Amino acid sequence: MRKTKQKALDSSVAGGSGVKSPESLNQSNRRNATKPAGGRSKREQLIDLISRARGARLEVLIEKLGWQAHTVRAAISRLRKQGFDIERTEERRSGKPIYVVKQAGVVAEGRAHG
Repeated sequence: MRKTKQKALDSSVAGGSGVKSPESLNQSNRRNATKPAGGRSKREQLIDLISRARGARLEVLIEKLGWQAHTVRAAISRLRKQGFDIERTEERRSGKPIYVVKQAGVVAEGRAHG
């Protein structure tokens, strides 16, 4: 009898009750958050944001893309490897980072628009 109760407990904890766990809800939200908004990929959105004349602050990129800071920095690093000349400066008063594309490389332009 003891094993039967344990199996019932295991099945209800494993999702047998039909209630989604917080982990599965977070995974679902992440999948939905990575879908392109308006048909544009997150990479394209990032390039557009940092291609503006004044560039974009890290906190703006985090908010607009729905990414964490380390993910934004990694994506910028990948763009640099693809030929983008991206400058990192800081706001005068706050010292917060600002990223701006100075020049897109030949290889990078083909990938960005192709």
